[in-house]
Amino acid sequence: MSRRRKAEPLKQTARTPLSMRFWPRSLAFRVIAFSTVWAILTLIVIFTLITTLYRQA
Repeated sequence: MSRRRKAEPLKQTARTPLSMRFWPRSLAFRVIAFSTVWAILTLIVIFTLITTLYRQA
């Protein structure tokens, strides 16, 4: 009498989200992108502060 092996479930492939597929994983790119975003936000805050100070003067 032969024993039949149970069928193993198919291995699910890990699917990355579409936004992460095009995002490079290198550390250098992430550091440059993060610092660029912070620099832009800082410039916007400084610009807003300067314009409000000159309006009050």
